[in-house]
Amino acid sequence: MLVRITKYKVGVAASAAALAAYSARRPPTLNERASSSSASSSASSSSASTLENLSRVWAPPPFSSTAPSRFDLSTYVGRALHYLDTLGDLSMLTVDQTRWAASERLLCEHASGQGEGATASDAQLWRARKIEAACVHPETGVLVPAPFRFAAFAPVNLFICSGLLWASGVSLRASAFFQWFNQSYNVGVNHCNRSSASPPPERLAAAYICATLSSVGIALGLQHLGARHLRGRGRLLQLTVPMLGVSVGAIVNLMLTRSQELQNGIPVTDADGRELGTSELAAQYGLGQCAATRVAWTVALLTLAPVASTAALRMLPAGLPRSIAAVVDVGSTFGVIWISVPLCIAIFPQHTDLPGTRVEERFAAHERVFFNKGL
Repeated sequence: MLVRITKYKVGVAASAAALAAYSARRPPTLNERASSSSASSSASSSSASTLENLSRVWAPPPFSSTAPSRFDLSTYVGRALHYLDTLGDLSMLTVDQTRWAASERLLCEHASGQGEGATASDAQLWRARKIEAACVHPETGVLVPAPFRFAAFAPVNLFICSGLLWASGVSLRASAFFQWFNQSYNVGVNHCNRSSASPPPERLAAAYICATLSSVGIALGLQHLGARHLRGRGRLLQLTVPMLGVSVGAIVNLMLTRSQELQNGIPVTDADGRELGTSELAAQYGLGQCAATRVAWTVALLTLAPVASTAALRMLPAGLPRSIAAVVDVGSTFGVIWISVPLCIAIFPQHTDLPGTRVEERFAAHERVFFNKGL
C-alpha cells in the first residue's frame, strides 16, 4: 500500500506549522462576545443559529462596521465557517500593500458615507473585512508576510509533509533537517500571529534557538524510541509516539516563542474596548487554550489522515499508475489539513473574556475583562 505509518506521522508533524492568524482590528464589545455555551440556550435556538450561519455562506447579511465577521463568532459553527472561509481562501496570499490599502479605504469611506464605500455592496465590504482579518496583525496593524498567513498553512504543509515523507526513508539526519524546517516555520507563524507587540530581536533569537532545538529534539527522540521499541506492537500504539512528539514539540515551540506574553502579560479591555492594562494571568489562560488547540488538531489529523488516504486509494480502479495513486494520496492529505485545522482552531474564540476576579487583583473591580488570546 502506498500509505504507510510514516506518512501519517509526518503529515501530523507538518500540520503543526499551521498555527493560525485570523484577527479583528478591534476587540468585540460585550454584546458581540455573548457565550455560545450559555446554559439558557435551547436546542431549537441552537439549530436556528446553525442554519442562520450556514445561510450566510451564500447570502451574506447586511454589512456592519462593528462586526468582525459575517458569521456569528459566538457559536462554534459560526467560528468554524469563518475560519474555513478565511484560512481556506488562497487568494488571501496575493494581498499586498496596495490591495490592503484599497480595502482599508473602502471600509473608511463606507463608515463616513463618502466615495466608493458609500455605494459598495455587502459582498465587497465583507471581502474588505476578510482581507483585514486574514492579512493584518490585530495589535500592530502591520501586514503579515504572505508565507506566515493562515491561508498558507495547507500549501506550505503539503511541501513540508512531502519533505518529511521523503526524509523518513532516507536517514535520521534528513528527518532532522525537515523537522528543523517545520519548527522554524512554526516559530515564524507563532511570532507573526502573536497577541502582543514584537519582542526585542535578542529575545526572539533566543526563543527561536530554544524552541527549535527542544522541539526537534523531542520529536526525533520519540521517533527513535518508537522505531526501536514499538515496532510490531500494533498500529495504534505506534501512531501514539509521533502524536506525543509533535504535540509536545508544538507546545514547547509556542510557549518559548510567545514567552514575553507570559512574562509581561497581554492587553485587557473592558466591555467597551477601553484598555485597562496588561495581565499575565490572561496570557496564561489564552496560551493554554492555544496549546489545547494544537493538541486537538494533532489528534484529529492523526486519526483522519489514515482513514481519508486509505478510503481514497481503495476507490481507485486496479492497475492505475502509481503516479495517479500518489496524487490522490497527497490530495487527500491536503484536504484533511485544509478542513481539520480550521475546525480545531474554532474550538475556542480568539477574542475571549474572564471574570475580573480570575485575573490580577487590580482588575477585580471590573465584572469581566476582555482580551485577544491570539491563535
